[in-house]
Amino acid sequence: MDKQSLLAVLNFLKKNNFKETETLLKKESGIALDELPLEDVANDSKADVKRALSPYRSSEDPTLFSDHYMQLKSFVDTSLDTHKCELKCLLYPVFIHMYYELVVRNCEDEARKFFDQFSEDQDECYGDDLQQIALATKPHQIQDCQIFENFKNNKFVLNISRDAYSHFKRFLLNKNFTTILSVVNEKLSINAYEGASKNKLQIERTGGAMMPTK
Repeated sequence: MDKQSLLAVLNFLKKNNFKETETLLKKESGIALDELPLEDVANDSKADVKRALSPYRSSEDPTLFSDHYMQLKSFVDTSLDTHKCELKCLLYPVFIHMYYELVVRNCEDEARKFFDQFSEDQDECYGDDLQQIALATKPHQIQDCQIFENFKNNKFVLNISRDAYSHFKRFLLNKNFTTILSVVNEKLSINAYEGASKNKLQIERTGGAMMPTK
């Protein structure tokens, strides 16, 4: 595992309170304190600066984005029916942030391919959003795209049953998808609740929401 992937996994473990696994991985990797993500450092102002300067800390090869998103989508599509509806809600915000990352990094060809490959899979209720972001394929066009601005400055809130979320976390822990891990850690606010997963109708009534990033 490369250092970037290792840091993303450690951040994910810390956020989800996998303390024993986090400690073991730190010990086995021999990673130094100053190499840890800024969220692990007490100085909040430095963390704020880091987050402001870069949307993610991923140096992942942009040519891998499509394959990684496809694997995420395949994982959701093959999940148990009791989990599938809720897990599908993850696909749209992850899609937006991965596309945004490609545009920010000036990977125009990869961004277009990514959009063309996966935009039609998104829920039809996001049609207007998709039309707007399709016009932003270069870094200087981002400031004119309100959807990108909303996602950059706010977290996407999702309510997912604890069982479904645990299933999703196991998938992430088995993969070294740095960008997806960073999106989940930094740009999604997932509330795991006790009880049965919601069905499609219940999800449509509650939906996802945005909240300002602190």
